[in-house]
Amino acid sequence: MDRNGHRDVTEVPFRPSVGAPPGAAVLDFPGLAARARSHGLDVHAPMRLAFHQLITVRSGVLRCSVDFTEHELTEGGWMWARPGQIHQFRSPLGAAEGAAVLFPP
Repeated sequence: MDRNGHRDVTEVPFRPSVGAPPGAAVLDFPGLAARARSHGLDVHAPMRLAFHQLITVRSGVLRCSVDFTEHELTEGGWMWARPGQIHQFRSPLGAAEGAAVLFPP
């Protein structure tokens, strides 16, 4: 928490995947969670992304927020978090199947 009682927002730079060509990363939700953990990040904490994050849901329901506006993604749903926006997953990534595309500005 900061001095105003708000949750701290973690700044997240784009980090290319090891051994992958630079430019973009395409991950399923378990892969996205594993990548976050490997960088010491909690996917359920608010993060200010320094990259684009496109999320699509193939099945299930995924709740998240962008700039503190709540969104519920269902089958076929898409969400785009742009660089500088604050993104937060509000439900477990295991509650849905889908993919995330990460790429720098």
